[in-house]
Amino acid sequence: AKMVRQKELENPELHLANLQKELENKNLTKIQRDEIEIQIKNIRAVKWAKKNINSWDDSNPKLERTVKDAMNDKDSFEHVSTEYSYKKDKVIAKMIYRGNNAFGAKVIESVTGEFDYDGNLISINQ
Repeated sequence: AKMVRQKELENPELHLANLQKELENKNLTKIQRDEIEIQIKNIRAVKWAKKNINSWDDSNPKLERTVKDAMNDKDSFEHVSTEYSYKKDKVIAKMIYRGNNAFGAKVIESVTGEFDYDGNLISINQ
């Protein structure tokens, strides 16, 4: 069993599949089920972060690109910060950025993007 767990830790996909299979067990208590769901969420969050967060400034390229495309002056965009919140079936990213408004004044804005765990931007709210 120890060797199997080691292989799972080296392969997050295998570990995730095994945890999801464990969830199918009808004899699990609520606490056991909750613990497995927390492990699944944590694995999915790490996988998502590795694929979707810029390691240099913690930005999300898809959210950044969407915001830039809607700006009057795309070249004035400056990423300030992005915070992530991992939910059971989605990731919420709140980004703060600077840019020039229609009058040329530098303003600070924030935007919240909602992603699925495949990295797709589902919705955006300003």
